[in-house]
Amino acid sequence: MANIIVAQLLYLDVVDPQKDIVMYVNSPGGSVTAGMAIFDVMRHIRPDVSTVCVGLAASMGAFLLSAGTKGKWYSLPNSRVMIHQPLCGAEGGQTDIDIQVKSYSIYHERSEPVDPPSPTRQFNPKTAAPFFKEIFYVSYL
Repeated sequence: MANIIVAQLLYLDVVDPQKDIVMYVNSPGGSVTAGMAIFDVMRHIRPDVSTVCVGLAASMGAFLLSAGTKGKWYSLPNSRVMIHQPLCGAEGGQTDIDIQVKSYSIYHERSEPVDPPSPTRQFNPKTAAPFFKEIFYVSYL
């Protein structure tokens, strides 16, 4: 799925680099690697990327929702957003685990702070930071 999204973003960049791209997010989350590929392409292309939450944007889905062009994040009234610190599992010998921890630490540093979209309130990264220590849910119900 990530490869398709990456290809579509690159295609839309070539077709009309001046036209905003709207990306609808309805995702329970997923692979950190796949999500970071989408994130990198969103930052690489020339058009602004407007993100809209429809349904659920959780975990990596919430990260991508907040990765849209600043000021162009939207959420439908009954949508839900859930974000948390990056999770990972490590296995293997001590050296393997150390490498994996360092790799995921880089993702963690890149993902803080994030501003979740809100139709009623603007979040400031400094005041919102305590919420991201654990799991944070945003609901507009």
